[in-house]
Amino acid sequence: DEPAGSDGEAKAMEITIATPHPNNEKDPVYIYCKTFADLVTEKTEGRITFDIQGDSVLGDDVEIAEGLTLGTLDMGITSNAAISGYDPAHQLYALPFLFDDDEQANAFIDSDIAAEMNQGLESKGMKVMSILDGGSRQSLNTKKTIKAMADFKGMKWRVPPMDLFTDTFNALGANATPMSGAEVFTGLQQGTIDGCEFPVSSIYSMQLYTAAKYIDMTNHMFAAWYMCTSDDLWNKLSAEEQEIFSEAAKAANEASRKAQMESVESQLAEIEKAGADVEA
Repeated sequence: DEPAGSDGEAKAMEITIATPHPNNEKDPVYIYCKTFADLVTEKTEGRITFDIQGDSVLGDDVEIAEGLTLGTLDMGITSNAAISGYDPAHQLYALPFLFDDDEQANAFIDSDIAAEMNQGLESKGMKVMSILDGGSRQSLNTKKTIKAMADFKGMKWRVPPMDLFTDTFNALGANATPMSGAEVFTGLQQGTIDGCEFPVSSIYSMQLYTAAKYIDMTNHMFAAWYMCTSDDLWNKLSAEEQEIFSEAAKAANEASRKAQMESVESQLAEIEKAGADVEA
């Protein structure tokens, strides 16, 4: 297909954004999607509109990444774990205790080094628009408070499908079990797994605290979420539309980071109010 507008006529389109996250107005990932969509629609005078499909309706993070590479999905939010299956360099974000805090992580995300890493995914069929701050990852389980590394020993621990996660938790003495995020809640309820780890925003939005009482603020890894377009979609856009997408992505990421920072304290308060045992 020729880029939109190359024949002198602007082509209208509706673009689906697939995400594993819920369409919850307080969720930082949804805030990103909504901000991005609204800005692009405004700047294109309604020519480009969006349909945000949350809650893994169009697949989990692994399936979304695959859909982007195949061109069966136009846009999607996918995880660092799924992205790393296409380029192992992106496992960097999951190195244990690499960043002191989210501010340091975001400074790296905005660096030239990260931009060069993102370009490496274009040969896989994905164009990275933004890497979102998903917050530091925390531990939660159905058995006990984690007070020392030895407390992980023997626990059936869900990890994302990435070797670095598996190796880290096996090294801690847990029995690491790769599993899709969509299966975690049921796994905790049924005892298939004893524990898992997610950033606070995911623990809250997925209501995992209702299935696992013990939550420990281990801050062991950084959660990076990738907003990508397929190469097929990107190449259909005119140069002007590509610029609009890029500027909207920057503004949306700023809004998402602000929401991420503000949400953690209030979400932890609600999690504790629901009866979970939260330990710093």
